[in-house]
Amino acid sequence: MIFAGAAASQAAAHRPASPALGHWTELGLSQSSPPELWLGPDNRGWVVWSKATTQLSTGGYNLAIMSATGKVGKPSAIIKGWSGVSFQPTLVPNGKSPLLIFSGQKGSSGGLAAGCVVGAKPASPQWAVQSWSLSSNCVFSNVGYGDATENKSGQLAAGWAGGSGAEYRIGISPTIPATGKDKQITLTLSHAGSVALANNTSGNGDDYLAFYRFFSKNASKDGVYVKDLTTDGTLLRAPHSGTQSVGWSPAAGQRASIASPNAHGGGIYVAYCTDKANCPTYLLWKAGAKKAITVPGTKVAVGLAMSAGPDGRLWLAWYNEQQNRVLVMRTNKADNRFGPAHSFPVPCFQDGNTHLALTSGNDGRLDVGLECLSVKQTKPTIFVTQSEATLSISANHGKITNTHANKVTFTVTDAGDPISGAKVKVAGKTVTTGKNGKVTVTFAKGAKPGTDTAVASAASYFNGTTTIKVSS
Repeated sequence: MIFAGAAASQAAAHRPASPALGHWTELGLSQSSPPELWLGPDNRGWVVWSKATTQLSTGGYNLAIMSATGKVGKPSAIIKGWSGVSFQPTLVPNGKSPLLIFSGQKGSSGGLAAGCVVGAKPASPQWAVQSWSLSSNCVFSNVGYGDATENKSGQLAAGWAGGSGAEYRIGISPTIPATGKDKQITLTLSHAGSVALANNTSGNGDDYLAFYRFFSKNASKDGVYVKDLTTDGTLLRAPHSGTQSVGWSPAAGQRASIASPNAHGGGIYVAYCTDKANCPTYLLWKAGAKKAITVPGTKVAVGLAMSAGPDGRLWLAWYNEQQNRVLVMRTNKADNRFGPAHSFPVPCFQDGNTHLALTSGNDGRLDVGLECLSVKQTKPTIFVTQSEATLSISANHGKITNTHANKVTFTVTDAGDPISGAKVKVAGKTVTTGKNGKVTVTFAKGAKPGTDTAVASAASYFNGTTTIKVSS
């Protein structure tokens, strides 16, 4: 297996919008769970989801591939004929195509009947299930499997809720079930759920597991937790997480939001609800830091998903049930500031069980997967679209008078990081920002009174705007 390695420059070629950004393409019915997305080295997005079924021995996964320009191919069945499969699988790099990690049961005897965590590679007419496994504990349930990840060397790791807490295994076993016991994160009089994994590829290279701890006999133990699996590190609890954080039911069918930036020293980040009633806002926490920062605009957010973006940034997306829209936002390179959120209407009922999934990669375009109750189908349905980050533009003078000439300096940023080469259109002029993201425009004496709108544009971004008020 080949790891999809170090970050590429944000200056990658712009992908033209076809179809339009925010246009949702319907893929098919699902098992009320998020799809799994993976961005290949050719910027094609692979979308896999557990297909809906009411019959025995028809469980499996469908695949659709989204081109670099947003066109979605016809879905096809890549795993079928199983009595059941885990609701959400994982896709990890395997050269130009991904490796599928999942759990399920097929047949009444043999290794595949045990319900272990296994892998499958692309093949025709169905993907080829491999002869190895990532679990010894193989008590299958549709939602039993958690997540998997891969390190720089191509070593796989998987984790899931099980035993008396969470279980995991680093490295495949050549047998199904796996040989030897799985490792255990023991929780006393508590439960674990929403297990998710990430590898700190640009940092220490370790595998990390995040999960929700709930139904603790001592409620003060509830919360969002992270552990370094590679070093068997200390179990860390996210600041201001607790019973309310993990009990925010709209995200119940979704993994914990964990991601590692692909540049600038990496790190492990987790996004989660504060421990306050009705999830008034989400927090973003770098594992091990003393404090978490507030994610703006996440009041009444549902199903927040997060992934690595270009140049060490992080993508975040969530569903706003009141507005019936999905919002997409990106951080700066230091992952401590946020750019503006851009929102899209969705073809869904205003349903609290909406789920999201995002691609993780170096392209300026983001593939977004959505599972919700379709207005058309009135059943759990998978949709996909693409988004970009939104530019910010500010002026050092928001109000000027036309009694004399005025020089106004505009600054164009991506979540606070300066953007060079951005075009700024204002007062009939088009100018280009320098390396510091700044450009100066002269408003002539006698300029027409009123409000001028300055528009900032750049490849792979939504436009940003600000206004200048001219008075006499």
